[in-house]
Amino acid sequence: MLNINKKTSTEVVPLSLRAANDEKQNSAESSFWQKLSGRVSARQKIVFTRNLSAMLRVGLPLATALQALERQTPNRRLKKILAEAEKNITVGKTFSSTLKNHPKIFNEIFVSAVNSGEKNNELKNTFRQLSIFLEKENQLRLLKRQAIIYPLLTPLFNFFFRICLKLRARPGKLFSLVQKENLARLFLSLSTLLKTGVALVPALNITARFVKNSTYRRTLFSMAEEIKKGEKLSVSLQNYSGLFPPTVSQMIFVGENSGDLGGVVTELTDFYTEESRQELENFSRAAWKFLSLVIKTGLIVVLSLILITLVCLKFS
Repeated sequence: MLNINKKTSTEVVPLSLRAANDEKQNSAESSFWQKLSGRVSARQKIVFTRNLSAMLRVGLPLATALQALERQTPNRRLKKILAEAEKNITVGKTFSSTLKNHPKIFNEIFVSAVNSGEKNNELKNTFRQLSIFLEKENQLRLLKRQAIIYPLLTPLFNFFFRICLKLRARPGKLFSLVQKENLARLFLSLSTLLKTGVALVPALNITARFVKNSTYRRTLFSMAEEIKKGEKLSVSLQNYSGLFPPTVSQMIFVGENSGDLGGVVTELTDFYTEESRQELENFSRAAWKFLSLVIKTGLIVVLSLILITLVCLKFS
C-alpha cells in the first residue's frame, strides 16, 4: 500500500511503500540466523526491487527512494548497502558501482541491468524488469526444491545430458527435463538483460556465467564470439540444434526482423518456465511413487525379519 503526503494538488511525495503481505513476509524472513549470517533472502530482494521500481515511477529521486527504503528494511545487511549507495550517489557515484561491491547479494545480471539503466536514463523500467526477473528466478528455484531429490541429482543429470549430446541420443523425459530447465533460466536472464538495454554480445556472456550447465555455458560463449563476427543469433542457434529446438531459432528470426528480440525472448522464457514446471511436477510425482514403493518394501522386509526372529526364538 502506498502512503503519500500531498504537498499540492499536483505533487505527491511517497513516504512509505509497503504492501501488507510483503511486509509480513519480509519481517518473517529477518530471522536471527539471517541477521547473524548477513544474508539477504530472495523475497527481501524482490520486495526491495518492486518498491524501488514503484517509487521511481511516481517521480521520486533515486537517493531519496533509497533513503526511505533503508529506513524501512528490517535486514541489517541490505540496510547497510542502501545507506552506502545513498551516500555514494550524493557525491556523484553510480548506484551500480555500489551494487558491484556486493556480488553475493546482487549478481552480475542485476548490476549490469542497473548500469545499463543508468546510461540510458531508464532506471524506472530497469527495476520493473528486475523485479520480474527475481520473481521468476525464485519460482524456478522453488519448483526445483519441491521436486524432492531433483536438486541433489542435478550434477548427475547434467553429466547424463552431456553424454546424450555426444552420442546424439535423446532418451525421453530425463533429457527433456534438463533441457527445459536450463532453457528457462537461460532465456530469463537473456530477456531481462535485453529489455534493460544491455547489448546482445555482453548479454550472452553474462547469461553464460549465470547458467549452471557447463554445456550451455560453453555454447553461449561460442555464440557470443560468432555474433561478434557478424553472425545473426538465429543462424548461430541453428549450429547447436541439439541444445535448442528448431522453434527457438525460428522465433528468434522473427524477433530479429521485427526489431523486438527482447519481446520474443520473453515469450520463450514464459513458455519454457511453464514447460519446466510441468516436467518437474511429473518428476516429483514419479519420485514420490518410487520412494513410497521403497518405504513399503522396506517395511515389509523389516516386519518379515521381526516375524522370522520371533518364530525362531519360540522354537529354539
